Amino acid sequence: MKQRLDAKPEIIQNNDFLNMIYAKIGTSAHEREIIRSIQVSDPHIDFKYQVGAPTKCNFPICCRDNGPEQTASDGSDEAGPWGEYNCDVPHQTLKSMFDFIADNQDELKTEFITWVGDNSAHNVWDNTNEEVAEYTNNITMTLKESLGPNSTIEVYPSLGNHDTWPVNVQDFSKPYSNWPINHIKGNWSGDNWLNDDEIEMFSQYGYYSKPLPGNLHGKVISINTQACNDLNWWLLDNRQDPGK
Repeated sequence: MKQRLDAKPEIIQNNDFLNMIYAKIGTSAHEREIIRSIQVSDPHIDFKYQVGAPTKCNFPICCRDNGPEQTASDGSDEAGPWGEYNCDVPHQTLKSMFDFIADNQDELKTEFITWVGDNSAHNVWDNTNEEVAEYTNNITMTLKESLGPNSTIEVYPSLGNHDTWPVNVQDFSKPYSNWPINHIKGNWSGDNWLNDDEIEMFSQYGYYSKPLPGNLHGKVISINTQACNDLNWWLLDNRQDPGK
């Protein structure tokens, strides 16, 4: 570790590096360009969200149809149409947010959206590859529909730990082998999303990089954190740079 630290360029040898950057910005008379972005994190929509369902129940997540064995717990309220703080999100709430972003670009002036995953509901005891992929595809198409075909907003999507199945788990032993990745990659391609080369990179293990538009020195790097998830049992067999 000492050798790695010694090999760093002198300018980043200590923790003053970022402080020095901000100090330089603060004393500069040069007006800096403002870039506006939005980050979408952990949508966790729930296809089984049910208005009137108990907000507290005998299942790990409530506000949904968990079947005939579900009972309301003491102090439970009824789930409302737009969501409940302790539950996952109904689709219409997410759609409303995306519509708001699209309808208010005169004010928001968004240049890019970073979408960092965790899309499926928390029913991890009974969800499937198909269900996990469907959540990601649903959110993808909802966002594209809200923004419309003439949008110039770049979208940089990433996978979360709930976006492969089972939760927290992905086998990195060979490329192109993950079922959800194979079934969402097609919807992440296109204008303002990922080009063919980036989709090819993503298809292998679930990560990609691409140039940041308008910045010759910038790059978007979308990592797949299942490669360092300490709950991913496949890493017991593949701990040295999984997924290369």
